[in-house]
Amino acid sequence: MPDISIPTIDGEKAKWSWYLYDFANSILVINGSLYFPQWVIKLKGVNDFWFNMSFALSSIFILLIGPMIGYLADKKFKAYSLLVISTIVLIVSGCLVGMAPLIKQETLQGQLALISFFWVLVSYQLSLVFYNAMLGSVSKTGKLMNTSASGLAWGWIGGIVAIFFGLLFSKGYLPSINAPEGMKTVLPSAIVTGILSLISLYGLRSVAHQSGGELISTKISVGFFWKTIKTRMILIFLISYVCFSDAILTLQNNSTIYMEKVFHFTDDTKAYMFIMVLLTGAIGAWLSVPIVRKLGLKKSLLGVLLAWTVVVVLSGMTFSEVWFTVWFAIIGLLNGAVWSIARVAYLIMVPSNLKNTMFGIYSSFERFASILGPMIWSACLYININIQGYRLAWLSMAVFLLIGTIILSRIPSIETEKES
Repeated sequence: MPDISIPTIDGEKAKWSWYLYDFANSILVINGSLYFPQWVIKLKGVNDFWFNMSFALSSIFILLIGPMIGYLADKKFKAYSLLVISTIVLIVSGCLVGMAPLIKQETLQGQLALISFFWVLVSYQLSLVFYNAMLGSVSKTGKLMNTSASGLAWGWIGGIVAIFFGLLFSKGYLPSINAPEGMKTVLPSAIVTGILSLISLYGLRSVAHQSGGELISTKISVGFFWKTIKTRMILIFLISYVCFSDAILTLQNNSTIYMEKVFHFTDDTKAYMFIMVLLTGAIGAWLSVPIVRKLGLKKSLLGVLLAWTVVVVLSGMTFSEVWFTVWFAIIGLLNGAVWSIARVAYLIMVPSNLKNTMFGIYSSFERFASILGPMIWSACLYININIQGYRLAWLSMAVFLLIGTIILSRIPSIETEKES
């Protein structure tokens, strides 16, 4: 079990700084997710394929370097420094995405936007390697689920704030760059994310040199990484994680496009839908705490994944805007629960002195999951580019969720601490 005891004063400051980091990132990530996809696929030479390929290529990149960067953090106690670097890259690339509409030539707009977006994806995912590994350092003994859930909840609350903040620019209440309505929000969002992230990083200095175990001395090699994951419990979990995160992330990344193509929702309606799903996500994260207390980590995660599968099928089959809205709200609840439970389950499984390495592997498996899902989504649209093609793409993700659930059922019971 990781050593997760921390001094009271520094611990509270570090915990709230940890919450603030997720809150801050959400301002850029949510506004970018809401407006960027619709803008970029309308540019010359850019379509759904190239948009999804940016996810696939960033996934391959993270797949290759994630574990090595995590290993470096454990080897040299450099997790905090690497978190700072990845955050700076995130902010700079986010600002470049926001400024891309200023370029007059559409082809160059698309190229700058997609390249910058690629680095947003890479730096954001790398930052999560070190951020997630800090969970054991900012949480008191017996409070892992509470801290994990609250961190996710504050992240989604940050997303709600982000949307209202973005509307001030998209609706012209505050001045921004000369850009299409939604894209006016990206640059201000990147700037605010940068300011809040710096405040968060300052508060996290107290855990900069903490580690759950001793400094590792093993040299990096393919055999070393294989040895760290070949434990049956960890390996089964990671394979399952590939399947269900593949489906969830693909749905998440394409949801605004799906709403527009299938139901013809306006930008305002999609913004309200995102507010709703972020709010239910925060609620779902907090609700996962008593569920885990009652059922344990394994049963709770299995139940959430089964519910995910059913709701994706129902939402993909409905022709009613009202019912889609209902199912989408439930998706938010399930989204909050699944990431909170999965993060704690994985942290409990991994060796305490390899937290950054293991979360580098965790991130790599998540990025690997973002390769096949976008390709299948694009293949469904290639077969049928109209509304039915989008429905088929949406429903295909239920298959991945079901496979992930079946694989996870083979895992031994996950030992969990008693929550006080």
